[in-house]
Amino acid sequence: MAAPKVLTLVYLRRVRDGVSEVLLGYKKRGFGAGKWNGFGGKVDPEVDRSVYASAQREVLEECGVVVPDEGAAAEGGRPYRCTPLEQVGRNFYLYDTLPSKILDVRVYEAWVEETACADGHEYLVESDEMRPQWFRLDAVPVAAMWADDVHWLEQYLRHAPRGAAGEGPVLQPPFLGRYYFRGHEGAPSEDIYRLKVVPASPAHVVQGFLSCAYGDACLEGMLAEA
Repeated sequence: MAAPKVLTLVYLRRVRDGVSEVLLGYKKRGFGAGKWNGFGGKVDPEVDRSVYASAQREVLEECGVVVPDEGAAAEGGRPYRCTPLEQVGRNFYLYDTLPSKILDVRVYEAWVEETACADGHEYLVESDEMRPQWFRLDAVPVAAMWADDVHWLEQYLRHAPRGAAGEGPVLQPPFLGRYYFRGHEGAPSEDIYRLKVVPASPAHVVQGFLSCAYGDACLEGMLAEA
């Protein structure tokens, strides 16, 4: 089995007026242009000292939010205060038209504690690649996102330990998902042949399913076809 390409995907969250919200970015160019998504990208071993550091870098580049170092207290100064990232899941993507391609996406979340400048206006940095925008959980634009998101994203966001999160099925993190697409881009990327999304068992957490290498027993067991 081919070695996977590791990527990060970050969802910044907040509570505003008692309602849970998530920050998404509208992709303006390149791969995934025209879709909404979380923030993240490829882990660059020449630049990033860790997967966590890669996620930090991508968030700063794509929306301007400063994420604290791993294990640090909430920091960032004005206008944002943000908790450190917490890994909440891991998704694997496979493609019928590209049998050697496997994407291993580490999913993180962080909670934004302070969300306004002194004058009360929102402060987010729009990059040349992404335009950030906050969404209530009942208004997440899943129809304009990747095809797999409808199967897990809103369900995961509803686990929200802070603020009202709406009604519907809940996917309790940490979780693991596998999605087998017809293709990687264009129309084939809208077709999912089969998928599997499961919460992690305590045994999988103990075995380090969030970070162990693809092919380890803990992952093979969870990714086995039903």
